[in-house]
Amino acid sequence: MNWGLALLWPEPPGVLPFSGSWRIPVILTAAGLLVGLIHHFIPAEEIMFAGAIVKGRLDPRPVPGGLLVSLVSLIGGFSLGPEVPSGMLAGGLATWISERRKLSEEVQRTNVLSSVMGAYGGLFTTPFAFLIMPLELPHRQRPRYYGTLVIGGAAAVLGFALFFALSGDRFSDLLRFLDLPEFDLRVWHLGVAVLLGIVGAVLTLIYGLMLRGLKRLVAPLEGQPILRCTGAGLLLGLLGMALPLTLFLGSEGLAVVTETGAALGAGLLIVYVFAKMLALAGALSAGFIGPPIKRAIFHRRHGRDRHQPFVPRNTHGPGGGLYDGGGACGHAPASVLVGHPGAADRGHSLDGSHHGLCNRTHCLLCHARLRVDRWPVGLARRGTC
Repeated sequence: MNWGLALLWPEPPGVLPFSGSWRIPVILTAAGLLVGLIHHFIPAEEIMFAGAIVKGRLDPRPVPGGLLVSLVSLIGGFSLGPEVPSGMLAGGLATWISERRKLSEEVQRTNVLSSVMGAYGGLFTTPFAFLIMPLELPHRQRPRYYGTLVIGGAAAVLGFALFFALSGDRFSDLLRFLDLPEFDLRVWHLGVAVLLGIVGAVLTLIYGLMLRGLKRLVAPLEGQPILRCTGAGLLLGLLGMALPLTLFLGSEGLAVVTETGAALGAGLLIVYVFAKMLALAGALSAGFIGPPIKRAIFHRRHGRDRHQPFVPRNTHGPGGGLYDGGGACGHAPASVLVGHPGAADRGHSLDGSHHGLCNRTHCLLCHARLRVDRWPVGLARRGTC
């Protein structure tokens, strides 16, 4: 993947609007065509690892096609990430080996869990951060489960060691937001952090509505993957040419915008926020694979960048930790209580700061929304609804 990125994208995208090259829509259209051909000839679908861990099985049949789609999507410059494909590969391989060896259901479930944790311990270079993940997923509260956590933790450490050594003894770029500079915390920043946490939760809701609407829009092309993916590649390529920072996952562009946010202005930053949400939702609705685990990835850009015109450069203002909130929003608010454990792995502490408060507000609001959404289901199970 790195070789393909270096070949097709020798220069990073610009920051200013309409500064993109004509090569951007060409590359994304060609990548969309390839993704459509893969969907047409090979079974390929996005499989979320969380459900596979609960079930103890991730169907390995669509994994090769899904990995091909993800590889083309990432090299093509779409606003996606390697997290879900990594989980698919780990969980699919663990399922395939377990079923080939005819292992018991409990052992297979442990294999799937530890494989996914090993993959993410290496991908994010935070071996103990993902111990929160199995605790937030549905499981039986019994002492034996903590033995499973020990196995998963050992796999995460092994994955971290391999990735860290093979990548030249450096931490993953996916966690650049943990490289926090010194910041002079003021009391009024706490109030701003709460407000930005609420804004992040609202943006999460808007993104969900945007994704649902785009899926309905492309539904008539469900049986025509080549046309659907090629058209999406062309449209997202034109968007990328107009606003180059909508390309790729956003980790690299985040550092650029953080440094130049005051010069760009709040208006342009808000435009980038919604354009990035549109790029992510458009790619996923069209059949591209590679959603970030934390789909509020660019909401963090919103939280960190909106304040840039109002604070000095080279400082972290309120809202810099909005990104952390996305991980807990989909499950339970355990991360709200303990903060982001990856910070401890990297020698940072977010607790007691404006970052932690932003995270907790964002997560609690999203978690409350999910609980409200589930009330009709719970009432139906009790025969009340």
